[in-house]
Amino acid sequence: MIAERLRGRFAGFLTGEGRGIVEARCREALQDYTTWLVNHITREVALTLETELTGWVREAVAEKLARRAKSN
Repeated sequence: MIAERLRGRFAGFLTGEGRGIVEARCREALQDYTTWLVNHITREVALTLETELTGWVREAVAEKLARRAKSN
């Protein structure tokens, strides 16, 4: 009897006010994770670009020096 009443209240809560609480928490968790993921990917891309840019600059300088050496 008590268990049935509690089960009914529990089910009512989850289909009413509780559902809104769960949905709000899910939205918050998803937003937090999305923010973390964007920050993480941005850091990875920045590190990759930094490495690539260093190589590109090194290649460009080497090419320029080679052209100067040929013209002298």
